[in-house]
Amino acid sequence: ITEWDEYTGRFVAFEQVDIRARVSGYLQDIHFTDGEQVEQGDLLFSLDSRPFDAAIASAKAELERTQTNLTLSKQELHRATRLVAQNAMSQEELDVRSAAMKARQADMAAAKAALQIAELDLECSRISAPISGRISSKNIDVGNLIQASDGQALTTIVKQEPVFFVFDLSESNYLKYKRQRNQAGESRLIDQGWTVQVRLLDEQEYQHDGQVDFVDTRFDKNTGTIRLRAL
Repeated sequence: ITEWDEYTGRFVAFEQVDIRARVSGYLQDIHFTDGEQVEQGDLLFSLDSRPFDAAIASAKAELERTQTNLTLSKQELHRATRLVAQNAMSQEELDVRSAAMKARQADMAAAKAALQIAELDLECSRISAPISGRISSKNIDVGNLIQASDGQALTTIVKQEPVFFVFDLSESNYLKYKRQRNQAGESRLIDQGWTVQVRLLDEQEYQHDGQVDFVDTRFDKNTGTIRLRAL
């Protein structure tokens, strides 16, 4: 005889991602159809790239300027080192030129970082799917200004398979299962790999099999129940 306990629960997505923009800009193109299946890496939205291209060009010019200044500072330091060795220049002047070269090195490092940020912004202007799944409808139309600071969800992607089923266990049943496990020499409920059978609202038989893969860490103080999840 197999004893079963019956619970009411609900299905939740295995993975769900709200798509948001990391940079601000005007929406130029939408590359999906509402409700279609998308694959990880598929292009979803693209912003007007011209401001980002201009920022990259400016950053590259600044990097080139700092490289030129650094080259000049190295040459000046090399000449100063020779002159100090010939007692034709003071040590103080050599120290000044050495400090100037280090400052130019810091300027070049900052220029490189600025270029990397500009290139990253350009990359983020093309928004791709982080996971594979079914995409929802778009929440914005072409031509609108997207503000990254607003945190607006442009759309949502839901992975449909596999799926989770969550349900709540009463404290009395939790204690019953826990004692059964302790008598079997086991300390954790989930190690048993409980089998779960699910039927939908319009079905007469329990046709869908799964296994418990998670037990919550605490009881809900309002309901006195603990949440379990089956895959």
